[in-house]
Amino acid sequence: MADTIEAFVSRLQTQGLEQGKKAAEQIKADADAQAQQIIRKAQDEARKIVQDAEAQAKAVKTRTSAELELAARDTQLRLRDALVKSIEAVIRRGAEEKLRNREFLSGVIHELILAYAHADIEGKVMEIHVDEPTRHQLVDWVMTEITAKVGDKISLELQDGLRQAGFEYSINGSTVEVTLDSVTAALKSLVGPHIRELLDKAQGQEKS
Repeated sequence: MADTIEAFVSRLQTQGLEQGKKAAEQIKADADAQAQQIIRKAQDEARKIVQDAEAQAKAVKTRTSAELELAARDTQLRLRDALVKSIEAVIRRGAEEKLRNREFLSGVIHELILAYAHADIEGKVMEIHVDEPTRHQLVDWVMTEITAKVGDKISLELQDGLRQAGFEYSINGSTVEVTLDSVTAALKSLVGPHIRELLDKAQGQEKS
């Protein structure tokens, strides 16, 4: 009977150890599975955080590059506009200086009148319009020297009323301006394309 009890106790101990071992192994397996799941989830979240950060950085870089490019373009346009205005001011100042010069103006008018006087045009009546100060300077010269040269080939009338330097003349219904505005515009049309070409080349060199 004692052997039977001892054997029974031994079996219980053996079974208890095996069950405990199995339970421990199951707990360990469950813990490992949970740990792997937690690790995978953490890795997924980490990858998502990195991807979001990279996407945001790329968006910021793209936006910053676009903003910088736009700012650079605006600056170039402002500089171009300022340069064109400066050149126009220089042209206008030089043109006004010439058109206010009595000798220069009288020389131009002199050649113009003689050219029309010798042209084969009937009923030539030339009206020359200048500003009031210029008319006072030129009226005696036109009425004496020029009239004596052209005789009855052309009828001359020197009138005031122009509001800027230079002059305009009308002959047989056609009017031609040689004024500060018209001369400045003509010179700008000649200089402008060359200036734009230089600016475009400079801009191209900056990009390269």
